[in-house]
Amino acid sequence: MTMRSLLRTLPVLAVVAIANAAGVRWTNNYATGLKSAKTSHKPMMIDFRASYCGPCKAMDRKIYPDAQITGLAGKFVPVQLDVEAKENQALWKRFKNDTLPTIVFLSSDGKTVLGKSTGYLDVPGLKSRMEAALKSAK
Repeated sequence: MTMRSLLRTLPVLAVVAIANAAGVRWTNNYATGLKSAKTSHKPMMIDFRASYCGPCKAMDRKIYPDAQITGLAGKFVPVQLDVEAKENQALWKRFKNDTLPTIVFLSSDGKTVLGKSTGYLDVPGLKSRMEAALKSAK
């Protein structure tokens, strides 16, 4: 990588880092998320993703930083899992996923699927799915 291309890349990386910092506060480990969900009695929101997934990156930039989404995310234990990581592949298969991104909403004990969504979602779409999952969790 040349110095010029590196300098062009840095501002993009800074914007992504700022967007993630201001957005949903994810954990990147299922066991940690499940433990937190059991303790807090909050449902889990699992975002399955991959480094090569363009729609996943777009949701990171445009959807997860939105105030409506971050507000609702506080009612969940948000877990973001890379499907390329060996430790996440069994969980990916458990939910019979084949599309990225996939968001699975689980009860606080991790046993009941409260909802599932595949593909890119805009803010209203994700908000409605989050609200439906919260309603199912009651």
